[in-house]
Amino acid sequence: MTRNYSEDQFYKANGSTIRDYQPWYNYTTNAFLGPPGALEGLRVSNLQNVKHPATTFSFTEESSYVDTAYNASGLNDTYMVLQNTSTVEGWLRQNGGNEWAVRPGPDGVGPFWDTIAGFHHAPAGNKLGGRGNCAFLDGPVESHPRSETFPLA
Repeated sequence: MTRNYSEDQFYKANGSTIRDYQPWYNYTTNAFLGPPGALEGLRVSNLQNVKHPATTFSFTEESSYVDTAYNASGLNDTYMVLQNTSTVEGWLRQNGGNEWAVRPGPDGVGPFWDTIAGFHHAPAGNKLGGRGNCAFLDGPVESHPRSETFPLA
């Protein structure tokens, strides 16, 4: 079944709907570890194949706010998907395979579909400038900025 995201208020970058929305402390799973169909060809089908469990989140707080320069959607599904497979592969080629160089935003590769939340310890007036909690495959929970969404996924 294909979902019509255009009718999902959290998916649309609609300032009048989202502007006064208070964040949900909502967790979402990592699409690279997710169900078939998500990032096909890049998805890890067996957790034993994860090369860096200490820096790979199993789930994280997803940004509920839309900032069109950084993310195209807010709370819209049950897993954090950054873009489609071909776009993700292009980002890696563009950055010489360095996943830590793949960052959302105008100084990065452009907007992701989803990013780590940024409302913990955010500076005044910037609800996305803080950090979001990430639960890692090896056990710890740590907070990270949205700029680290790609390498931690």
